[in-house]
Amino acid sequence: MAVAAAVTDALLVFFRQLAPFVVLPALGIFIIHGTVRQAVGFIVMPERDQALMSLTVI
Repeated sequence: MAVAAAVTDALLVFFRQLAPFVVLPALGIFIIHGTVRQAVGFIVMPERDQALMSLTVI
C-alpha cells in the first residue's frame, strides 16, 4: 500500500507539472473536434449518434 501511495503521489506531481502543456491543448482540440463532429452530425449521422455526441460534448 505504501508503495502504491508513493507512486500515486509521484504521478500526481508529474501530471500537475505537465497539466498546462497537455490538458489545455487537448481540451481545445476536444472542444473544436466536438463542435465539428456535432455540426457534421446534424448533416450526416442518425439521431441516436447525435444524442450520444451531445452527451459527450457536455
